[in-house]
Amino acid sequence: MTRHRSAGSPAASATPACCEPATSTGPTGFELARLLHSMGISCQVIAPRLHRAGELVAIRIPTVQEEAVRDLCRTSVDMVQDLTRARNRLGKFLLRHGRVWRGGATWTLTHQAWLGSQRFDQPAMAQTFGHDLAVVEVGNVQPDAVEADLAGWCDRAPLDSAGRPAGRLPRGHQAGRAGVGG
Repeated sequence: MTRHRSAGSPAASATPACCEPATSTGPTGFELARLLHSMGISCQVIAPRLHRAGELVAIRIPTVQEEAVRDLCRTSVDMVQDLTRARNRLGKFLLRHGRVWRGGATWTLTHQAWLGSQRFDQPAMAQTFGHDLAVVEVGNVQPDAVEADLAGWCDRAPLDSAGRPAGRLPRGHQAGRAGVGG
């Protein structure tokens, strides 16, 4: 077992020499590993999919800054998914009430003008439509706002050429797109 001993560290002496703690790369894994390291206890982070395959490979623990930028990348992806769900919900509501867009591509300025012209006699329908439309309208601007925040990280650590965390990079960035980090 590899253990970082610090003078008088009760945590370092409390861990038996026969084992080394490991944690998953899940939502709390990196933070737990950082905590254990700060207590003088060596801890490896293992990817669960590799563990299931019988290939225990330690994963490098990202810095707090890298993890923060990865969260911003995840937020970007989440915002796009949220917008897609909101658009689908609004579209299904309209279809249930016989409102079919026949003017070509959806989510264009023309389509949005058509959405704005929709009126419903039943107050509850009008309210539902208004809420669903508002979610779409807010959702239309959120991905761009997150992309603008991400753009500020593209040319500096931890997104610079030295090491890019997995995640969606801003549209048009020279590095293109990377896979979404776990």
